[in-house]
Amino acid sequence: MWNQIKQQTKGPSGFRAVSALSLALLAIQSSQAQIEEVVVTAQKREQSLQEVPLAVSTFDAEAISSARIDDLEEIALRTPSFDIGQNGPSAPEMTIRGIGSTDREAGSDRSVVVFVDEVYIGRAGASTFDLFDMERIEVLRGPQGSIFGRNVVGGSVNFITARPRFEEETKMEVSAGSLSLWEAKGVLNRPLSESLAARLSLSANGRDGYYENRQFDNKTTNNTESLSSRLSFLYEPSDSLQWLFTLEASTDEVDGIGSAITQGATSDAEFNAEFANRFGGTSRPHPDLLGRKPDATAPYPVDNNEFGFFERDILALSVRLDATTDIGVITLLPAFRDTSFSIVRDLVGIPIGHADRVQVTSGTLGYANGLGFESTAINDEDYTAQSVELRLASLPDSAGPASWLLGLYYLSEETHRIQIRERQLSQVSSQTISRPRFDQNNDVTSAAIFGQLRWDISDSIGLTLGARYTRDEKDFSLAVANTIDAATEARIKAAIPNARIALSPATAEFSAEASETFSEFTPEVTVDFQVSEQAFLYAKWSTGFKSGGFVGLGANASQATRPFQPETVLNQELGFKGDLFDRRLRLNANIFLMDFEELQLRDRQLLVPGDEASAIVTTVNAAKAEIRGLEADIIIHPAANLFITGGLSVLETEITEVAQGSDIRVGTELPKAPEFSTNWSFDYTFENVGNGHLRLRAEALYRGSLFFDINEDTAGAEPSRSLYNLNLSYAPDDERWDLTLWGKNLTNEYYRTQVQSALRDKVGIISTLGEPRTYGLTFRLNLSE
Repeated sequence: MWNQIKQQTKGPSGFRAVSALSLALLAIQSSQAQIEEVVVTAQKREQSLQEVPLAVSTFDAEAISSARIDDLEEIALRTPSFDIGQNGPSAPEMTIRGIGSTDREAGSDRSVVVFVDEVYIGRAGASTFDLFDMERIEVLRGPQGSIFGRNVVGGSVNFITARPRFEEETKMEVSAGSLSLWEAKGVLNRPLSESLAARLSLSANGRDGYYENRQFDNKTTNNTESLSSRLSFLYEPSDSLQWLFTLEASTDEVDGIGSAITQGATSDAEFNAEFANRFGGTSRPHPDLLGRKPDATAPYPVDNNEFGFFERDILALSVRLDATTDIGVITLLPAFRDTSFSIVRDLVGIPIGHADRVQVTSGTLGYANGLGFESTAINDEDYTAQSVELRLASLPDSAGPASWLLGLYYLSEETHRIQIRERQLSQVSSQTISRPRFDQNNDVTSAAIFGQLRWDISDSIGLTLGARYTRDEKDFSLAVANTIDAATEARIKAAIPNARIALSPATAEFSAEASETFSEFTPEVTVDFQVSEQAFLYAKWSTGFKSGGFVGLGANASQATRPFQPETVLNQELGFKGDLFDRRLRLNANIFLMDFEELQLRDRQLLVPGDEASAIVTTVNAAKAEIRGLEADIIIHPAANLFITGGLSVLETEITEVAQGSDIRVGTELPKAPEFSTNWSFDYTFENVGNGHLRLRAEALYRGSLFFDINEDTAGAEPSRSLYNLNLSYAPDDERWDLTLWGKNLTNEYYRTQVQSALRDKVGIISTLGEPRTYGLTFRLNLSE
């Protein structure tokens, strides 16, 4: 690994991570600047980041604003070992240290989990939302369990929203930019009495997409609009009692769902060389799109045969009680969350045109002759969750060497997901048409007890013991029905005489129910050593657990009722946190080794041995895996007006064992786990510019090459890429307002964030492209006293 680190840190095109760090270290020798303390709640109590024995990256409100972080992908770009792909607006696929979830069906859980104000969000489609009025974002890497209500196997993203304050605050923000971007945000905070305060946050935005669908007269797709609101009340009748009430509501709409089709290397060496020269890799767009890259003025052309849409509504309510008693601090956190969405999208995007298409029904088009391949997804999902967490923690200022936390957790989830797969596989001699409906219901009842005990062995050595017992009960049902009735089938065959009606990926209509209970005990041990006031070391041994589940697109009743088993992980980690050079350099770094058992992966299986036509893709316990790596977060403050921040990760991932009959190969890398990634930002403030100051922020974000597919298909291989961002802002000395000119992906890098490969190494479908160059202006106004 260390040789790889040595080679990889030579860095990407144009900047050298280690060289930048070395130069910055030389610069801090004569500086008097100091890095401020960062307070986090990663362990459910306020602590200095430098005293938390966890691999955690943080973004406070100022960092979120200055970097213009407005979604999960922006967080991942700046966090070591974190990657996210957007398989449509309802299916973000988050990966930390190579561990993520690609199964979006009702019967599965997430490996990387989102929490909002400590409330668990269990569905991928409920995990993305407008990030506004945040106090802090914390990304925790590795398994979490002894202090979290819900167990986490890969990592978590914790959003901490801004609380009401007992002071008047009024802020407004508007933005305009490329792709017809518009944004309007506002915060109103008021004390209503000596013990009651309220805070209202509103956000509305819209933007055109960067795809144009040539099958619909070049109409722009992925046009988005959203409206979000949050109302919270803070009631403090005494110093020992605090109530927080939060109500959130949002609605999102996407007009058109666009995705490109990309291909792997071809047999034409000259063509491959030309593509490599143009795009820097072997993965290439469909030949019709060669040489056409997305930019701010010419949207990327795609050929989706369904224009598509996405609509979502979210409603959330939480109440938090914190009461300080003689025996400890009691925290009670009941919460309710409801998310519903509908989406229609083309899953392939092959440019087949309308010439040979005939109307079969009001919603179905068929092919009269010739070649064609079409697959459309129609999904509706309703998700509701009620949870309650009860914790008792030691008093923060209690005397003695011990501090502790005990907790109980209860979760009830109901997921109703309807998926319709409309497919037409057209060949010269035959045509197969299928339109099955998969009606999934998954009810989860989860209960857990967890706790953590920390003992200060001496003034510099601490021992932390943690444990959690989880018990999940899942009741799952799946009904598969053919939505093509006899009359419709007759019309299809009248228009297409050689048509064959099927239920792909199912083999027959059926209805099945199943129940299963999954439980696990997950302990952890941490030893930390305060080397000096500036240096902190820790060693962690922790375990994690991800519940088993059921296949949502089961081919038959047997497969639908056969659960896949839980996956478990053992994580061993060594970490260092230091504020060095008189607190002008902050270096937080860790190395780790993770061993996964019964890893849940999407695998290709043959329902009929030897018959490729019976192949399906499903979730199974496919493998064991080993992951090792190094991660670092760095802040350098060499001068009063200069901040340099950086992060890097080096990963080695390997499948060490596979299940019998699996298509996955031993020795392959895990998807979305680049060997080397790094990010750097340079922030400098020019004082005494007019009656104010000018601030320049430049970013370089590099991600190494990776595979999107567990089978390392060429179509899913993505070359390394670098993104460069620049912000320039001006504010008067009283900072009542500021104006920022910003640009992202300034070199207009062509890259993909998600690919599903098909037909082995030949074609990548549902290829989601990264944002092209974008730019705009943001004006902020602070009317607070």
